Amino acid sequence: MKWIEKSMHPLCMQAGHYNGQYEFFDCAEFIKSLEVKVMKPPRIPYDAEIISIDMTGDIAVVKVEDDCFGTTFTDYFSLIKSEGRWQIVMKIFLGHANA
Repeated sequence: MKWIEKSMHPLCMQAGHYNGQYEFFDCAEFIKSLEVKVMKPPRIPYDAEIISIDMTGDIAVVKVEDDCFGTTFTDYFSLIKSEGRWQIVMKIFLGHANA
């Protein structure tokens, strides 16, 4: 999970629609929620596609579609470049199976 933590700003927030309900997480809650999920073993392909990237200066929005936890998700990531590296500051998502 370290790579996920490194990709997210410590103040990152997440919100979205999953399993018929809206969920809201701060960064620490999101990381903790992943610990109970069944993850794919290392080196197993992960199905994801970057749909779009819109960048202005040191901010960006990225749209990604991915298959995870038995459903397809559409994710929107808001990023900032801080201290020379990009980090996610906000993620909103929609799990399509129960939308």
